[in-house]
Amino acid sequence: MTNWKSMKLKRVIILLVGGLLLFSCQRDSKPKLEVFQTEKGWGYVVKKSDHVVIHQGIIPAVPGNQSFSTKEDAEKIGQLVLKKINDDQHPSLTVNELDSLHVFYFSPQ
Repeated sequence: MTNWKSMKLKRVIILLVGGLLLFSCQRDSKPKLEVFQTEKGWGYVVKKSDHVVIHQGIIPAVPGNQSFSTKEDAEKIGQLVLKKINDDQHPSLTVNELDSLHVFYFSPQ
């Protein structure tokens, strides 16, 4: 094999191995939770490989546009959503789940 063909083959192998490593690292990356402050309270973001999967600035399952009143409430619900995603469940939430974690929200009359 000529030196030129050998160099070309090495480059192709390096690119293939690099691509496989990059793909496998992204595939195995776990979603991460970040909590952020809103104008009216708190919210959370779930990211995977620096891509936003869920951006939740209001309390899900509750009518209206209520932000979480505390950072801790946003984090509790964000952790529940993260667990559901990691367990291959749909990340939707119910009022019962909010209540079970003692998350404060205003109930419309």
